[in-house]
Amino acid sequence: MNRKHRIGRSVFGVVSTASIVTGMGFAASVVLQTSVASAATAQSVGILPPANPASNCAPGAALTTSLQQIDYCRSLENVGPLTLPSNYNSLSIPDQLFVVTNLERVNRGEMPVVGLTVSLNALAQQGANSGNDPTFPAGNYGGGSIWAGGQSDATQADLGWMYQDGPGSYNLACTATNTSGCWGHRDNILYGPQTSGLYGGAAYSASNGANYAMEVLSGYQPQQPLTFTWASELQYFSTPPGVEAAQAPGSPGSPGTTSPACSPSPLGSIVGMATTSDGNGYWLASSTGAVAACGDAPQLGSISNPTGPVVAIASAPTGNGYWLATSGGTVYAFGSAVNHGQIPATLQLAKPIVAMAADPATGGYWLLGGDGGVFSFDAPFYGSTGNIKLNKPAVGMEATANGLGYRFVASDGGIFDYGNAQFYGSTGGMTLNQPVVGMSNDPATGGYWLDAADGGIFSFNAPFDGSTGAIHLNQPCVGMTAMPNGGGYRFVAADGGVFNFGNASFEGSTA
Repeated sequence: MNRKHRIGRSVFGVVSTASIVTGMGFAASVVLQTSVASAATAQSVGILPPANPASNCAPGAALTTSLQQIDYCRSLENVGPLTLPSNYNSLSIPDQLFVVTNLERVNRGEMPVVGLTVSLNALAQQGANSGNDPTFPAGNYGGGSIWAGGQSDATQADLGWMYQDGPGSYNLACTATNTSGCWGHRDNILYGPQTSGLYGGAAYSASNGANYAMEVLSGYQPQQPLTFTWASELQYFSTPPGVEAAQAPGSPGSPGTTSPACSPSPLGSIVGMATTSDGNGYWLASSTGAVAACGDAPQLGSISNPTGPVVAIASAPTGNGYWLATSGGTVYAFGSAVNHGQIPATLQLAKPIVAMAADPATGGYWLLGGDGGVFSFDAPFYGSTGNIKLNKPAVGMEATANGLGYRFVASDGGIFDYGNAQFYGSTGGMTLNQPVVGMSNDPATGGYWLDAADGGIFSFNAPFDGSTGAIHLNQPCVGMTAMPNGGGYRFVAADGGVFNFGNASFEGSTA
């Protein structure tokens, strides 16, 4: 991807825009660093202007999303993770830019930018359309403007502006012979003084590549109502955003703080994951029967010599435990999970077992074959497609919250519901980039998510909290689980890479 950043237009201090010279590629500012000093207070954290990082942050290939990379880079400054609001994915791209950059400010103890204005948005849009820094309105103001091209989303633009803006970066104003523009984007985002009179403009354009542009001014008085305000967005945070608690420096292999432990690691080819009852840990199961415990998940055991390849793992409905199931239907129980039976070795299956689901009512479970055949063990049988030829094989299964029904999904995203399971939609009639590999129920809404091999998420009566559908993964995704409160979800790739969204925390991986 051709990533560029320009900071050639900026008006740090109080100068006329007519005297400013443009000239940066990722795009930031050409001003005396002393003029952008942010007042450090007893409650500020991280590196603030005029200081800047000693070098560009290089998170490493194991961190596959921009948000994970940002969290790692923030940890190097002793700043906590960047927590997005619950409505983030429904915001326009300019509003997302505003939210992300404002979080970079308030998480370090700086005052937020009040909001976006009609006139500054228009100037930012001109910059985005032309692939240049936005110009400024006539008058004397403090502030700056920035532009980025070739980014995949607002968080990737923020990653470049804030953490990869020094020598050797995509910053077109930062060269080996002229370092005056290095870290200019970052300085513009963290611009002081510490007053509440800051207003901004933000824009996005796809007409000439993916172009993002912003500007922030102090001393500017908007003449029209604001198009978006920080105050209106605060309701979408679970806790009011402020100074993020300091954290230990991270490692390039994992997001957040020092790399959370998954043990043992690595395991080999991962087939699925199961979540602990509190949602703060999970188990990753491999086809060989080895299981890694991550976060607060206890070490409960693995299989040394399974009767066949392990294909599924399911959490016990109460307490901390899980089952493993093989392709032939042999079941192994660990922790609080109880073995309620398995498919006899003498039974010839039409198709191998592909998934398993726990019955929250009885503590039993169901096994699902690739043909949609359902096998019940101390759990009621509500129906199956064992006698119907499916367009695509079944791949995942979930029970309803009260155990009075279940649904399963085929690799084309077709949904089959039984008992009290409701149908909210499917991708059976869509052309998918990659096949569906699993599903998970939303405990909050009763809806469900479908997970594709590329990490694409399809939401049905459930909120969309993010995906990796636009990111090239090292290995395909193989399954997902939801948080117990429905506030987020995680999914895992075949190499053990874990991707977390919403309020689901990253607790380690075996990648």
